[in-house]
Amino acid sequence: MKHHKWVKVLIIFVTIIGLGLGSIIGYASWKINQFFEKTSETAEKPNINNMKQDSEQDKPTEKPFAILLLGEDYRPETHSLNTDAIIVSVWNPVTKKVYLLSIPRDTKVKIPDYAYAKVNSTFAKGGPILAMETLSDLLDIPIQYYATVDFKGFEAVIDELGGIEIDVDRNMVYRSLADGTDINLKKGLQVLNGKQALDYARFRKSSVGKSSDDFERNQRHQKILKALADKMSSFKGITNVFDILDVAGDHIKTNLTPDEMKKLVWDFKGANKDSIQTIEMNSYWKTPYVYIDDQELAKVQKKLKNAYTITKTVETELSQPQKEDFDE
Repeated sequence: MKHHKWVKVLIIFVTIIGLGLGSIIGYASWKINQFFEKTSETAEKPNINNMKQDSEQDKPTEKPFAILLLGEDYRPETHSLNTDAIIVSVWNPVTKKVYLLSIPRDTKVKIPDYAYAKVNSTFAKGGPILAMETLSDLLDIPIQYYATVDFKGFEAVIDELGGIEIDVDRNMVYRSLADGTDINLKKGLQVLNGKQALDYARFRKSSVGKSSDDFERNQRHQKILKALADKMSSFKGITNVFDILDVAGDHIKTNLTPDEMKKLVWDFKGANKDSIQTIEMNSYWKTPYVYIDDQELAKVQKKLKNAYTITKTVETELSQPQKEDFDE
């Protein structure tokens, strides 16, 4: 069965944020250290062209920084390894805000030392480092860190939490013998287990009624993120956090060092689901790519750079609903 889709990456963010949502660190640091050692892997930093950086700015400190979140999609039948889940996240420790930008997997990009291609192919061509360099060039911001996850970790963490509450906006039915997909969700507010949450996130084709698309899926992913963060901050999430770490640690890899992850956790202690802000990016489909026009890209670049600013004026601006000039 194929390793599906985009939402696999969400548990990375929720696990990191969830660690800062309660006073759990002090009495069990050994368990957290075990998680950090398990997930951290040695990797070079990307070569980001035309960007002035120093060693202090490259580390998660009181200054904002970016982490690229990737969902691995290895397909043994074709021996291909792409990333169907691509989220650029900017973390601002001063404002305790995390800004998320979803990149459609079929977006046409210029890959350094390669030709133009779909952005989800960068991982197969050069791993997470090439993916970071490609998106740094596209968005004109430094991206020094990555985290990858597979779908089994996502399902297991949802189940460990006892499910998440989601208001499903429509009946979702799709079955495929080719890859074993079996989605059958009813409309309405309900608690979804791990498998159901994954089905909700990846639903696109429909056996009954209108199909969905990648842009609608992006909205569902954001709902899942907030539901997960909310559950992680609950009594159930806090009391189960060490079981969650055991589950997540087997499925997450990152180039953040254990010390950097500890600093990140402390910096974001006290954050909550309202700390998650999404940045919208309008794009359009023209076979075989998703395109972002220059004007829209410039607006997104500006908003990402504002996320790096720690003044209260910019914090207020970024916390407001999408402004008109970002919705054109």
